[in-house]
Amino acid sequence: MEDISVKGIGKRIADAAVAALLAFILLFISLGIKIDMSGVETLLNARLVPVLLGTAAVFFLRLFPWLIWTPIKNRFGNQLNDLKNISLFSTGVLGQIPEYNRRIISIVLKLLLLVSLLIVPFALGSKQYTSMFINIYMYILLALGLNIIVGYAGLLNIGYIAFFAIGAYTYAILNSNYNISFWFSLPLSAIAAAIAGLLLGIPVLRLRGDYLAIVTLGFGQVLVLLLKNLRITGGVDGILGIDKPTLFGLEFTRRAKQGGTPFHEYFGIEYQSIYKDYFYYFIILAMLLLSIFIISRLKKIPIGRSWEALRENEIACKSLGINPVMAKLSAFVISSAFAGFAGCFFAAMQGSVSPESFVFTESVYVLSIVVLGGMGSTVGIILAAIFFVILKDYTLFFGDYRIVIFSVLLVWMMLWRPKGLFPAGRRKISRRTISDFALGVDEIYLSFGGLVAVDKVSFQVERGQIFSIIGPNGAGKTTVFNCISGFYKPDNGNITFDGRAIEGKNSHSIARFGLVRTFQNIRLFEGMTVIENLMIARNNTADKRLFSGITMSQEFLDSETSIEDEAFFWLDQFGLNGLENQAAGSLSYGQQRMLEIARCMMTHPKMLLLDEPAAGLNPVETENLDRMIVRLRDEFSLTILLIEHDMKLVMNISDHIMVLDQGRVIASGRPEQIQNNQAVIKAYLGEE
Repeated sequence: MEDISVKGIGKRIADAAVAALLAFILLFISLGIKIDMSGVETLLNARLVPVLLGTAAVFFLRLFPWLIWTPIKNRFGNQLNDLKNISLFSTGVLGQIPEYNRRIISIVLKLLLLVSLLIVPFALGSKQYTSMFINIYMYILLALGLNIIVGYAGLLNIGYIAFFAIGAYTYAILNSNYNISFWFSLPLSAIAAAIAGLLLGIPVLRLRGDYLAIVTLGFGQVLVLLLKNLRITGGVDGILGIDKPTLFGLEFTRRAKQGGTPFHEYFGIEYQSIYKDYFYYFIILAMLLLSIFIISRLKKIPIGRSWEALRENEIACKSLGINPVMAKLSAFVISSAFAGFAGCFFAAMQGSVSPESFVFTESVYVLSIVVLGGMGSTVGIILAAIFFVILKDYTLFFGDYRIVIFSVLLVWMMLWRPKGLFPAGRRKISRRTISDFALGVDEIYLSFGGLVAVDKVSFQVERGQIFSIIGPNGAGKTTVFNCISGFYKPDNGNITFDGRAIEGKNSHSIARFGLVRTFQNIRLFEGMTVIENLMIARNNTADKRLFSGITMSQEFLDSETSIEDEAFFWLDQFGLNGLENQAAGSLSYGQQRMLEIARCMMTHPKMLLLDEPAAGLNPVETENLDRMIVRLRDEFSLTILLIEHDMKLVMNISDHIMVLDQGRVIASGRPEQIQNNQAVIKAYLGEE
């Protein structure tokens, strides 16, 4: 329960007053001063009414939770909790929408947002506003890159604009000296900035806190000095006459260069300079959307989790085997690449670069966006960049004093709201609902020409179950196996494995999901040794990096040793120890059967499909197979689908049996039910 005592309310009022004061400063800078021209004289007129109204609104909205919301929550808490749990898809008609359709709705909403972004420049119809949006998108792109190192990894880089400069100068030099186009230079600029980040990061990322900030600040200042003094960078004047981007060779200028074609002439329309701005808008929008997509993926994969863990507690990271230096270095390099990416576009749009475009104040501006929006928050950064660009335009008349204003705001934000105005939320991961059924087959149908091989077969296999399919030769048993394992594609019907639709998927993809099989006719790599047959099954999870293998790195050797140890384990389990170096084709028939099942186990399967594993085995080998199948189910939590003609084995180990005849299911049930089923006895088991 919130503190609503006099003392508690006093604290809330003080907090609201601080928020209102900050709002007053920001609003006064952005709205409170109007610039008017009187002849050649510039007049500054104050507009206090909107500023005071906005300040009052912030004050009372900040007080609202403490003076109004708390008593309401205390009185109607249960009802409000019920309302809070209501979501778009939880009630009424919308609550009946299946998960698949919800995903479609989400995609439609994203497409509508994309369409809205695409029509923005046409809706505005103004060079000024289109240029403003281009500027906003570029700052968002820069801030997203800085957010990787500052927001996710928790490292303070205040010389970030230096990597933006490296990207810009990379394109300028490549274009002016080697006539390399913008589109080819775009990835090269990102790579150049990433390499610079790597070279700087290797020696300095063992530093922390203020020391790292000072080094990155020094790097940015030194780079500007180099740009001013190197001949290749054009010195103080920079590089002029950089080629603008083209669209499949079409130029957005009134007159094209020799051999070129202007955009308006190609399409037979009148030239308008705004076409060039539209083109720049779509380029930076595409770059921004691509960057947001990549960064959203980075957050969800192990490298993103390691950055955030490093930010929270470096010592704990070390205890878990995470190399802090490598994690920091990866963040530094990737962050630098995004700055170089943006820099290439900046140079192309401007048509020139000079050292004055990459001064320290630009780093402060980008850092301000990250801190204001919320470190780690993509949405916060987007909103903060919009506000920042508008604010920056309104404060032009402050000249060099703008950096003081932004620095003060930056410090104030760090003290008042260190997580920013829109702090990043945590990704919610829900427990995946696991069905009781490992495999579901729903009315699959397959014909070859006029011959129906599988006729609307349906069944479900429970987890941890040994499910057997029996029937006379030609009943369609192996064809069902081939449909499940992806070697045949059914004409109709659905197949789900572990909650995932797999009908029509490639056999190798299905195997990677954890559903593996043996074959009626044994398929081994006969010219390879026994242990090599097992090791090849782990190729999907082995260290397959070419350089690692050639150099025999320790990581590669450890991976190979682990696979070899596991292979020997399964050789022992299946009674093949001592045969590891023999050719697989030289083994007896029964040993080859065991090797094929052992090879399946090397893939770490969730479900095992055994196609007549007892075929050709002698009674002793069949009895051993009987025990091994049950053991695989009990000790290794496997679900097993079995095709077999040996009725003694089937009746001994099966939890459930399905009988096929001429592609149709004629019976399904427990072993004792199948033994007494007259249709089964007539079609397959035979009269006594």
